[in-house]
Amino acid sequence: MPYRVTLIATSALTVASSAPRWQRYRRACPSCGSKAAVPATTAFVLSLWTNLLTFPLAQSFLTGTEHEAALGDPGVLRALTGNATGLAVLSVLGRGALARSLPIATGTFIGLVM
Repeated sequence: MPYRVTLIATSALTVASSAPRWQRYRRACPSCGSKAAVPATTAFVLSLWTNLLTFPLAQSFLTGTEHEAALGDPGVLRALTGNATGLAVLSVLGRGALARSLPIATGTFIGLVM
């Protein structure tokens, strides 16, 4: 099937549907869960790895100061994991996986970052 015919058929099915909006969205985008999960997982793993790799380097500059910390100190691992989780959430919102409209996704992303 040519691209135009498929696109028109999909649009016609979506518009003609009398189902509630959330059900139409689910039918129109059945792979939205995986589209959101892949960048979130990738961002979480890479940022956690980067946090754990750079934390000792950053602490080497803070040795002997009041800001010195170790990985075993209370709250350090939670802060590093929270940083990775926040970046994963922002990566999903930045890609617009949760919103079908680019302006809505961009507005949400900027609002959360600010």
